[in-house]
Amino acid sequence: ALEADITTNTAHKSRRFSVYREETDSTYLNETELLKLWSHDLSKEPRKEIARDLFLIGAHTGMRVSDYNRLTKDNIKTENGIEMIRVKTQKVGRIVVIPMHPVVRAILDKNNGNPPKKIPSQHINELIKEIAEAVKLNERVELNYNKAGKQVTEFRLKHELITNHTARRSFCTNAYLANVPTLDIMAISGHTTEKNFKKYIKVTAEQTAIKLSEHPHFKNANALKIV
Repeated sequence: ALEADITTNTAHKSRRFSVYREETDSTYLNETELLKLWSHDLSKEPRKEIARDLFLIGAHTGMRVSDYNRLTKDNIKTENGIEMIRVKTQKVGRIVVIPMHPVVRAILDKNNGNPPKKIPSQHINELIKEIAEAVKLNERVELNYNKAGKQVTEFRLKHELITNHTARRSFCTNAYLANVPTLDIMAISGHTTEKNFKKYIKVTAEQTAIKLSEHPHFKNANALKIV
């Protein structure tokens, strides 16, 4: 606005000017919840089936909706006997290559090797909420956010919070909890720093403790020996 001579207000340059940031409360779906979506019979509701299948492709590849909603058969590659998806991301124009997940392969198989048809992302948002409600993803989720300078806490049902972007967040979180190396996940998700990646995924302190418990450091039997 200053450069365009629309305003002469320079209040934002003051040392008293602060930008408040808070962590997102966006949800994710764990592997059990994703399986509930996949197992739900939608054969009589083809529009919902397409939305569900597109969402699940995102949840098992980490792609943004702008990418998983425009896949074609040409994006499916095989190298050294390993099947994978190769796509140039629409947002940043970067090539990503993702191993084929069994659920994604099953979705392709029922479409004669082709990805599902593209549908508007807003329709995916609407339909995936309905499907999630049908499979009873009704966990109460606590939301904390700042409103008019005050901290507000409210509770919502999980199915109300699911959007097409939940798929990508679910992939990153589930891969991290499955001990996939962080740098390998970031190579797919596009996060440039581990700090930003850790902010993006949804991992509780308890989940972190469980993950750490598998590390050899916490299973060191020699620690009990008296020297």
